[in-house]
Amino acid sequence: MKPPCPKWRHLASKSASSVLLFTLMCYNILSDQYASSKSYWYCPPWALAWSFRRQGILENISAQLPTVVCLQEVETEQYYSFFLPHLTRRGYDGIFSPKSRAKTMDDRLRKRVDGCAIFWKRSEFRLVEEHVIEFSQHYLEHCWTQQQQPSQEESQPPSPGPQLRGKASSEIFNRVTVRDNIALSVVLAPVAKGQANSCLMVCTSHMHWDPQHSDVKLIQTVVLTSALAAKIKQFRANTGAASLPLVLCGDFNSLPDSGVIEFLNRGSVERDHPEFRRLGRDPSLDGLKLPDNPASSEDPAAATTAAASSSSNFSHSLDLASCYSGVDMTYTNYTHEFKGVIDYIFASKRHFRVLDCLEGVTDWLRSGSVIGCPHPYIPSDHIPLAVRLELLPVS
Repeated sequence: MKPPCPKWRHLASKSASSVLLFTLMCYNILSDQYASSKSYWYCPPWALAWSFRRQGILENISAQLPTVVCLQEVETEQYYSFFLPHLTRRGYDGIFSPKSRAKTMDDRLRKRVDGCAIFWKRSEFRLVEEHVIEFSQHYLEHCWTQQQQPSQEESQPPSPGPQLRGKASSEIFNRVTVRDNIALSVVLAPVAKGQANSCLMVCTSHMHWDPQHSDVKLIQTVVLTSALAAKIKQFRANTGAASLPLVLCGDFNSLPDSGVIEFLNRGSVERDHPEFRRLGRDPSLDGLKLPDNPASSEDPAAATTAAASSSSNFSHSLDLASCYSGVDMTYTNYTHEFKGVIDYIFASKRHFRVLDCLEGVTDWLRSGSVIGCPHPYIPSDHIPLAVRLELLPVS
C-alpha cells in the first residue's frame, strides 16, 4: 500500500515583525555503500538499488520545495554526478564535504566516501561563509595538544607520536580520534533587498552510529557546539553583527532521552553523565569549556547558562530548542532491527519561531504493513524532516 503524502502540522502563525521566512529539510539519504542486501534483507533488490532509490530521494526533496536542504550520507561521486546537477537545475547552489578519511584515499576509493551536503535556493540566499568541522581534528587541536604540553619538570624529550599520559587519556584518544565524522556549516545572507544584513548559520552533522559508543557521540556533540560557538563569535567580531541565528540539524544517532539531546536542549551536561563512560573528566576535554561566552552581549540568559560551566559540567550558549518539540514524531529511522527518533532540527530560540513541521508517515508505518525501510515507496531508512521557520528581529 502506497503511503499518503506527508502532511504539514501548523504550529504558529507568522508575526507582524517577521524578518524572513524559509523552509529547511534534513534528510539522511542512506549511502549506497551501506545499503546492502544483508542489512536490508526485507527490501526487494530492485528497490534497494541506488539507481531506483535516488529518484525517490529527489522526489521527496522536490515535493516540499525547501529553501535549504541538508543531507547526510551523500557519497562524493553521487554529490557531483547526481545531486549537484539535478538540484542546480532546480535553482539550488550547494556545498559538500566527505568524511575525514577521504583525505587518506586515492581517487578510486575517495569517490565512495560519504559526507554531508547543504543546498540553498539561489533566488533566496547567497553564500557568505562555509566551514567543515572535523570532530577528531578539532579534538586534537583544541584538547589533546594543549593537554599534552610538557610541564617544566619534564626534562626528557617527547617521543614521536601522541604522548599518552595515563589510562583515561589513552582511552579517550583511541576512541575519539579514530572516528571520521564531520559537520558542515554555511553562513547565508538573504538576497532580497532590505534583508541583506539578516545572515544566519545552518549546520548539518552526522554523529558516530554505534550504540556502544555513547561517549564518542557525546564528546563529538560537545566538540561541535564548541566549534560553532567559536565560529559565531568570530563572525560577529569580523562583521560587527549583533547576532548570528543558528539552525543545527542532522543525524545525531541518539534517542530523545540521551545525553546528546539533553546537552543540546538544556545547554549543559554533567561531566559525570553515565554516557561519558568515565571519560567526561578527562583533562583533555578542558579545552572544550567555554568561559568566553560568544552570546553574552546579546542574550543574558544564555550568558548565565554558559557561566555555569565548571569543572563539573560542559555547557554551551547556543540557546537551542528542538523544532519538533511537542510533536509526535515517533520515527525518523525505521528498520527491521531499530525504530526510533535519531534525527533532529534545532534552532536558536531567541531568533526563530517554528511555524509548521512535516509530520512524515508515522501513521502509515504504525499500520504494521511495513517491517522496515528502505521500502519500494520509502527510498531511505530515514524519514525526512522539514520545518518552516520565521526569523525574528533581535530586540
